[in-house]
Amino acid sequence: MKKNLLLICIFVFTISISNAQVTIYDTTHASGNGAEITGTANGIATSFGDAIQLSGTERLLDIITVNLFNLTDTSDFDLTMTLYTDCPTLVGTAACGSGIGTLIPFSETTITVTAPSITGQFTADFEFGGSLDITDFSADNTITVMLRASRNNVFWIINETPVIGSLPAGDTALSTLTRCGSVLANNACTRTFTAPIINNVGMRITAFPGLNTNQYLANKFSVYPNPANNFVTISANDLNINSIELSDINGRVIKNISTIGSQVEVNISDLAQGVYMMKISSNEGIATKK
Repeated sequence: MKKNLLLICIFVFTISISNAQVTIYDTTHASGNGAEITGTANGIATSFGDAIQLSGTERLLDIITVNLFNLTDTSDFDLTMTLYTDCPTLVGTAACGSGIGTLIPFSETTITVTAPSITGQFTADFEFGGSLDITDFSADNTITVMLRASRNNVFWIINETPVIGSLPAGDTALSTLTRCGSVLANNACTRTFTAPIINNVGMRITAFPGLNTNQYLANKFSVYPNPANNFVTISANDLNINSIELSDINGRVIKNISTIGSQVEVNISDLAQGVYMMKISSNEGIATKK
């Protein structure tokens, strides 16, 4: 049985993130309106988000800041962010069902938010520090940013206007939103709230300048054979491989291998046929191969 391990690489250098970060998307941060991210009636798997068009060419993500507010509950909660190339492609029960986007590898991040002691507006930061290169996943400068909260009564500010970046091509004047995972029949890539609400969420994204790291690392690592049946070998010309984390396309970690050396053989005979991601930690940084 063949396992397709395709060679798309992401690599981050310390020198790349020493440059000043640049804001590649920002909104006015002036609205007082919001929409509940994960409502009780929708179910705990519900996520809510927006498609945005980035400015500039910097794509080593630094920080994504989202504008939120509590209405009645001030308890702490977990907040999960996922990034997609477009509106998420999900099928089956409680899914979007009509998207064309795919998950950007290793973009899923969960943070614990310490909410303010009083109700009202606040922000939450998802910090990548330049470790997530979306160069090859944002060719049209458009991504979809999704949030999922561990409790209800967490609202994402809407009725915002982009001041850096813009609406994606083809979006309506009042913009549209995306809801996925709801047990109710309201999942869609074109969710809207009643006018005059402008359906843009409050958010700021900063990134570092840097080379297209995929092209650079392609000459550093080799993965073979491809496709593979039972074993796959990872070798580096002049790097020490410290560990390898293997995950499926949805980001679920299924193997961890600790090793030191310039060549590693990984047993994949127990894996089902499919596409997998390898996160390779080396003495010069972290690389990801698909």
